[in-house]
Amino acid sequence: MFELGRWIIRKLILGIGGALVLLAALAGYNVVRFYMFLLPSEEVVFDSGGVPIAGTLVLPDADGVFPAILMIHGSGPDTGADPGYRAEANVLARRGFAVLIYAKRGTGKSGGDFATANYSDFIDDALAALRFLDGRADIGSIGLYGHSEGGWFTPEIANRFGDIAFIINKSAAPLSWIDTVIWEVRNDLLAEGATPEELEVLLPLTRARWEYVVAAARDPATAESMRAPLQQRIEAARAAIPDADGLVADLPAPDGERIAWLAERYAYDPAPHLAAVHVPMLYVYGETDINVPVGECVAFLDRFRADGGNDVTVRVFGGVGHSMTTWRGMFQMLHAPGYLRLVGDWAEAHR
Repeated sequence: MFELGRWIIRKLILGIGGALVLLAALAGYNVVRFYMFLLPSEEVVFDSGGVPIAGTLVLPDADGVFPAILMIHGSGPDTGADPGYRAEANVLARRGFAVLIYAKRGTGKSGGDFATANYSDFIDDALAALRFLDGRADIGSIGLYGHSEGGWFTPEIANRFGDIAFIINKSAAPLSWIDTVIWEVRNDLLAEGATPEELEVLLPLTRARWEYVVAAARDPATAESMRAPLQQRIEAARAAIPDADGLVADLPAPDGERIAWLAERYAYDPAPHLAAVHVPMLYVYGETDINVPVGECVAFLDRFRADGGNDVTVRVFGGVGHSMTTWRGMFQMLHAPGYLRLVGDWAEAHR
């Protein structure tokens, strides 16, 4: 009986070991398939107002003139090396697209200072990338792909460049900066244990602080009249709510470069550019996104489509959040099942 038990245990260990080896091999295959650039690629540098921006251009394994897609980053010091960008670039290149991924200014091999860069700089860099692509003999039509923060900018970039084939936006809000980020702050506060009563104080106060900054940048004299009553609300919140100091710091003086820098972000709104752009657009969301208010975004895009007859496709994937990844997609570099196929099919249909 003892020998039988040992035999059973040995077989179980061998079986589990074999299964783990198989899973590791499959995972390794998919890492290579999605993360490594096995197709032709070029390391490129283009100029953006005197700032060198470095990137990688992935090309289909063929000769000819290709439609191209410019990938525009999310927030943060993004070098474009994230596996998510690479997986999507590989999928699109296999569909016949040239795909340009670049490092944000001040990151990777790109020049400039990320810490002092603002939205206008990032938009100018994307426009420089489009001019670079447009100047190549092997590039035809060009589409835009915007992730998160980058998807705020795609309508303005398309509007200013004037010759864009389509826009794909992933986890990107068509709403203003304030309407979007207040959702993120709400979820952060809930995660930190804020009560509904505290949210009723902190969220309107946070919005008022942002609106004060925007007003101060536009007209310091007008903002000065807002300052005293708003400061009183801040001090009352600090007295009533534990740990409120970090969120409701003192108001900055209504002048100076810092106010202008912050206001450029706080005042950003893609809606006017959306109204001016008439190209096919795909917006894709994860149902459980805590950074973007998916319900509000979908409602906005539904109204936008109905009011203007715009060609807008909206898809929401269940069980995933802002990154659109899940362990269920382990053989698709963790992307939600069906997401990469959707992006590839839609891009091909609109090339």
